Formats: sequence, structure tokens, C-alpha cells
Amino acid sequence: MSYIVGTNRNMKKFITVIVVCLAFVPGFAQEVKTVITPKTSVVFPSQPTKTEQGPSTTYVVVGKDSAFVYTVALVDLEAVSGVTAEMMTLAMVDPSFWDQVEGGFIGSMGEGITKKKREIRTVNGKQAMYIEVEKKDGANTLDIATMIVMEGKNSINLVHINKKGKDAGRDKFFNSLETKE
Repeated sequence: MSYIVGTNRNMKKFITVIVVCLAFVPGFAQEVKTVITPKTSVVFPSQPTKTEQGPSTTYVVVGKDSAFVYTVALVDLEAVSGVTAEMMTLAMVDPSFWDQVEGGFIGSMGEGITKKKREIRTVNGKQAMYIEVEKKDGANTLDIATMIVMEGKNSINLVHINKKGKDAGRDKFFNSLETKE
């Protein structure tokens, strides 16, 4: 009799473990490849919310407890400031181009910014700038990473904001950027 009771307990534990594992599988399998332009895509950890405002389109995923945020902003530079694809191609030849882009990004962040890292990366044959900064926000420190890539007349800005420690998905998000010529 005790053998049967022990077997039932073991069976209940086994079923509980299976149910718990199945409950977590969808959470890990929710990644969503999102087409930003016909030539560019990014993989988000879940379905992003898309917002269009004039010449800008934004895709956002906010993590549990708002601990982290994944954002991609697509900005039509021709509509915003009259910069055509040809003008952008010529501007990118200038060695100070990425310095100017960095200055604009950091300047838009306001006070309390500390730059931690900057590098120029190659993504599918295109140059992209990757920057990591810290921003003091009252008692909190936000870790912010961004990667900016130009596509014709568009600026594509991937941004990851983290409020609580390192988010393991950040590098995967940036590495998922695909662009085609």
C-alpha cells in the first residue's frame, strides 16, 4: 500500500514538473522577427507594439516589471530634415560622420549621461554605430545601449534600456539586426 501511495506522489511530482516546463516553453519561444523596412529586420523577444507618427515608426517591447525596454525607431530623414539618400551616402564618407551622430544621440539624452562604450560595427556590409551609456535618473541608473544604422534616407535606431541589472537578451537583440543591399 505504501508503494502505491509513493508511486502516486512521484507521479504527481512528475506531472507537476511537466506542466511547469510546458508553461515556460511558450515564454521562450515568443521571439518575433519584425520587418522594419523591406531591407531590414530585427528579432524582438515578443510581439512589439508599432506606432507611426509622421515620418517616424517605432516598435516597442516592454519587459516584465518595466525592467527593460526594446525599441526600434525608423526615421525618414528626408521628411524630417530634407536629407536624401544621396546626401546620406556622401555624408557617411566623412570621417567625422559617426562623431556627429554620436553627439546628436548623447545630446538628446539630457543631463547625467556617462558614455561607457562606442564602436563602429559592420552589419551585413553596412557600418553601424553601437554606443553604451549610463543615465542617472534620480536614484536609479539606467543602462542604455543603442545601435544606429543608415539605410538610404532612413535612420534605424535600435535601443535597449535596462533598469535592473544585465538583461541577457540585449546582445541577442542587437545581433539579430539584418540588412540587405
